[in-house]
Amino acid sequence: MAYHSYAAILQLPLQQQPAAHEMLAQLAESEAQSRTQRRTQLYLSLSKLRYDAVLSEVHCSAERNFTRDQLATLSDCSFMFNSRNILITRPTGCGKSFIACALVLPCLHHGAQNHLPEHEPLHRKKSLHQT
Repeated sequence: MAYHSYAAILQLPLQQQPAAHEMLAQLAESEAQSRTQRRTQLYLSLSKLRYDAVLSEVHCSAERNFTRDQLATLSDCSFMFNSRNILITRPTGCGKSFIACALVLPCLHHGAQNHLPEHEPLHRKKSLHQT
């Protein structure tokens, strides 16, 4: 929060305190980071993800046929902004859901909450297509 940043700046000795324009820039940056963090936490709590996964925990190896380069390519979330889907196919228990959950956080940081599709219940979709 900007208040905590302001209080921290005021605790500094007078000769170490930044100039007024620098202080204002620091406060604005602190407020922007705080808002982004709160928004990300809100979307994460609403998403009801199965796993609390991060990209650094994803195991990439040749036997899994999944490399760090492929993970890095997916982590920039360009697929979402280009209206593309990802299909992850492997046997049961190999970590498909874990990888998908790990990709959510970077996509939220890139502003993907505006690009996430709104899901309707399956019974509502069926009734819309039948009419």
